[in-house]
Amino acid sequence: MLKEGQEKQLTQEEIEKTRESVDAFGSDFVHEIASAENDIRSGVKSKEDTADAHSTALLRLKEVENKLSEAEKKARKDNLTGLLNRNAYLADVPGQLNVESRYKRHCSMLVVDFDHFKSVNDRYGHNVGDQALRELARMLEKFVRSSDKVYRWGGEEFVIMLPETGSSDAADLAERIRERIEASPIVIENKKNSEDGKEVIPIPPITITVSIGCAGTDQLLSWKGYHRKYSEKKAMGQGEEEVFGEQYLKEEFFKPADDALRRAKEDGRNRVKIFGEDLPEE
Repeated sequence: MLKEGQEKQLTQEEIEKTRESVDAFGSDFVHEIASAENDIRSGVKSKEDTADAHSTALLRLKEVENKLSEAEKKARKDNLTGLLNRNAYLADVPGQLNVESRYKRHCSMLVVDFDHFKSVNDRYGHNVGDQALRELARMLEKFVRSSDKVYRWGGEEFVIMLPETGSSDAADLAERIRERIEASPIVIENKKNSEDGKEVIPIPPITITVSIGCAGTDQLLSWKGYHRKYSEKKAMGQGEEEVFGEQYLKEEFFKPADDALRRAKEDGRNRVKIFGEDLPEE
């Protein structure tokens, strides 16, 4: 059993641990930690008071941790679609890349763009555009595999991480996703005014299409050297965030798939393009 002084030290250690999480996350819960500290300081007059202060502090710390957990979840979620967001992508993918590299496997990325999204907004309004984005997000999650992760990158663009998947298989999956989305018109709940403004008419189902860019680690020249680089940095006490950091994720993994998406859009949209496919010879 811990002695009185040990109880107090344990509580202080938990407070400092939570304070570090709060500071790192930029939360607004610092005042609650200060309140817990005051409980400890005000309860040192007797063993009973110390025990009460200890229990109260731990209870408040638990509340703070719960709030932190909820806030962290919210910070990873896109408010409109409920998908994981770019913050979650930057947090999740380094670890995924490390696992694939360590076991000498490949993974792939799809970058998905809602074709002519602006025209939906212009024709039906932003409320309908938001509904269309939510429906597309729902379809993307429905049409991928359980091991895949769908992120909203921003605007009408989405990213899908495909673990243990080479670029060829990723392109096949992307084509199936594209076909199923085109074959699944979106039913809109809103209605719109007629041109003369005299009546409200329902909006018919909207057929949408997507363009998809695909890239896999089996296509990246940088990939083979990264397992060695990870091993070296691990020995120095560093981790995957230093190896597969934000620059790598944006420049050497996201950019190839985004370049393929750009070509899909230039070639007429509603199609899948693989990184390196149909590039002109130098």
